[in-house]
Amino acid sequence: MKNQMHIVSLIYSTGLHTASWRLENSRIDEIGQITYQQEIAKIAERGCLDAIFLADGQYISQENTGHLSYFLEPITTLTAISQVTKHIGLIATVSSTFYDPYNTARLIGSLDHISQGRAGINIVTSQFDNEAGNHSMTQLPPLNERYKKAEEFVHVLKQLWQSFDSHALINDRKNGRGIEWSLINEINHEGEYFKVKGPVNLPSSPQIHPVLC
Repeated sequence: MKNQMHIVSLIYSTGLHTASWRLENSRIDEIGQITYQQEIAKIAERGCLDAIFLADGQYISQENTGHLSYFLEPITTLTAISQVTKHIGLIATVSSTFYDPYNTARLIGSLDHISQGRAGINIVTSQFDNEAGNHSMTQLPPLNERYKKAEEFVHVLKQLWQSFDSHALINDRKNGRGIEWSLINEINHEGEYFKVKGPVNLPSSPQIHPVLC
């Protein structure tokens, strides 16, 4: 079997060169317009790239950028992009330090349904104390603790995404049976960082669960 290389487009609001936005022909005024993000995604899809990748941050950085590092929230942005593309993958960044697994399962699972199975998730643990200050923390937990939490976060996500089998939706109008409840199960997870009963209130997606990146 031959090795394959997957090529992904990282859409970064001001470009990876910190002064690129100052070029005369830059499109810095458009970074908050979804049509601009959609245009980039359509170009990437025409070029047969595998996915669009959106990084994310949880505060405004004043170091080295000279401009906003991030603008539109990635899951919302990729949902809008999904409506003007057909094939390209859609990878959103989520911080396991700040996000809740149940809400994340619903958000990314919804993106997967809306895009017909094209969603991916890049799970990070965040890296700046300035981000922690926006989430009821004075500083980030130690790195090893953040990674332990991330591991549990992924475990819970996978359980939730499999807790509601899409085959449970039988929609038997004649006999008044909409759901086969035996195919929907609580996960009853109790871990060091999360306690989640489940199931998620969203059927499994076409690919069972989104791609983990």
